[in-house]
Amino acid sequence: MSLYLPHSQAYFLHIPRTGGNWIERALRVSKISYVRRLEHRLVPPKRRHSPLLHLTIGSLNRIKLVFGFVRHPLSYYESAWRWYSKGGRRIRSWATLPGKREWSPIRDVMQYHLPDFNEWVLAVVKNEPAWVTRLYETFIGPEDGEYCVFIGRTETLVVDFCKIMRYLGYGKLIDASEEELKQISPMNKSVYPKPTWIPEVREAVERAEVVAIRRFYGEASKHNRWTWLVQ
Repeated sequence: MSLYLPHSQAYFLHIPRTGGNWIERALRVSKISYVRRLEHRLVPPKRRHSPLLHLTIGSLNRIKLVFGFVRHPLSYYESAWRWYSKGGRRIRSWATLPGKREWSPIRDVMQYHLPDFNEWVLAVVKNEPAWVTRLYETFIGPEDGEYCVFIGRTETLVVDFCKIMRYLGYGKLIDASEEELKQISPMNKSVYPKPTWIPEVREAVERAEVVAIRRFYGEASKHNRWTWLVQ
């Protein structure tokens, strides 16, 4: 769920499947106040995942800093497929119902859902090329015009969360709760079996998502260098 932190006027962009539920739990544990919703232009809005383009001008004027998290595109495909596969008829109908007004950031690719993971991935690569790259750009902005001051990774969730909270001025609260934060288990983690990649399919995704992989996980990525943040 996208969250607003009034004290620091920071906005957390919750990209689905990137640890947003954990972030909200961590804020509660750290006793950092937040607001779940700002005023939206869309009615009804998708409550859990609200990119900046869904907010009103008044809401945007309240925000001084934006931060968010990503996960590696290969892991993202796995997580999205496992989450959807475990959901049964209710989630499948929610995601594919024609004319549904409630916006969903992953609705488009779920119309191609198949019980075989690799077949689904190939269908997504064919029909929604660079899906994860474009999804990240919807929330974060293009590479040459990012909205976010800080973009963490789910693979280093605790460390990155503590860094940005300290930068925002919550250092004392983080110092008091850091050990407890390390004990928070992953949230909304799928119990559906982890899929096995066919090498050729994995390579197809790596080609399709090369921009996101290089941008957030390449050796030269600026997101590997946050020396200006308070450690």
